[in-house]
Amino acid sequence: MGLNFWNKSKQFKTILAERYNNKGLAYLRKGKVELAIKNYDKAIEINSEYAYAYCNRAIAFANVGDIDNTIKDLNKAIQLDPDYVEAYYSRGVIYFNKGDVDNAMNDLTTAIQLKPDFAEAYCNRGTVYSNNGDFDNALKDFDKSIQLQPDYADTYYNRGTTYADKDDIDNAIRDYNTAIKLNPDDADFYFNRALAYAQKGEFDNSITDFDMVIQLQPEHADAYNNRGEAWLHLQEWKNAKSDLITAADIGFDIITSFHNDYASVEDFEQKTGIKLPNDIAVLLTPAQT
Repeated sequence: MGLNFWNKSKQFKTILAERYNNKGLAYLRKGKVELAIKNYDKAIEINSEYAYAYCNRAIAFANVGDIDNTIKDLNKAIQLDPDYVEAYYSRGVIYFNKGDVDNAMNDLTTAIQLKPDFAEAYCNRGTVYSNNGDFDNALKDFDKSIQLQPDYADTYYNRGTTYADKDDIDNAIRDYNTAIKLNPDDADFYFNRALAYAQKGEFDNSITDFDMVIQLQPEHADAYNNRGEAWLHLQEWKNAKSDLITAADIGFDIITSFHNDYASVEDFEQKTGIKLPNDIAVLLTPAQT
């Protein structure tokens, strides 16, 4: 009778902990992160071996930028369940965002080993490879991710960015096109395709994409700046000046950005064969000290 009572008590605690965990999930979906964390706290208080609640609380901590507690909870989840794929994956993403590339690679690889059809893990590991300059392995992972999940827009976008880093602009644009078709509301997709068009000298297409970025994110200073530079190449001086001033007013350093591409106004004029009006040349020239 005593053993039966203990089993029923344990079962009741498990059910109660699951209820608090589920309430935490519901609050997190509504963006009520503090309430989500409180419910995960309660679930863990009732069942201290509830790996799923630790992982979910970690995601909530990540939502408020509490990275230390995020990693601490993911470590605990993995300690309790060494085969917990989502915990490895989430920790790998967090490590990558922290700049801890080695641990990110290890965790994402473990997630793939545990779940070989995990498309998002291949996508994120591909991004780690790409950021390390290992473009060949990056492309292999992106290809695998797309094979597993052909409608995952982020993979096309990340593969496009890798192609752009390899100066394979046509393939980059092709992937950005697919990403935009799958998710037409992501400003980053348009922004990177705009940069690719500009690199090809297709400034009209570039401006059209920067228009979309600004429509989606009206305070996107970098888009105003780059659209302004595109107008320079088309010698649309009024539009160029307006965009550059807007970017500067939002807080973007238009002078440093321009000088990342050209040593000086004179260098721009020599490379493009375009003579800048004096007022725009002054906008793009560092103040004399």
